Amino acid sequence: MERIYKPSRAEDIPLTDLVVNFTPLSNNPIEAIIAVDGGYTEAILDKDFPSRTLHFLQFGALFFKQEDLAQINSSAFIAPEDMAKLKNISRLKLALPTRNICLKDENTFQCSVLKTIFKFFMKNSLDEDKTLIDTLAWFVFHRYKGGQRTEEDKQGHQ
Repeated sequence: MERIYKPSRAEDIPLTDLVVNFTPLSNNPIEAIIAVDGGYTEAILDKDFPSRTLHFLQFGALFFKQEDLAQINSSAFIAPEDMAKLKNISRLKLALPTRNICLKDENTFQCSVLKTIFKFFMKNSLDEDKTLIDTLAWFVFHRYKGGQRTEEDKQGHQ
């Protein structure tokens, strides 16, 4: 009981503790923005066994360059084709076993979830040349060592 942490209630936290003054950088190092949004729906597979469920997840990923956003921000009139750049969302769907089910070729729930997520990353590419697993490997293991990016990195080559 001594180790339990009870966060403060929202009404007990003064608004001044949450507000941070924003000072934009004169030289913005951000080159690209990736926004990801999604939702999920739980589905009961057997009405006589309601604790057997799947979750259907859908993700929307949007990629645009910071310069596109700056250009739109500085325009007096936003052209429809400029907005189209910011609304070109790639949608991904995933059916994930969540309770009391396994994949046919797996023996455990844990292996079923891991394999489902792995295959999701292996087969989806967000309309790029590389899959999500390639992108994840690039991000985690290769390009962010020390935060140094080559010109090839900046061009998006992997």
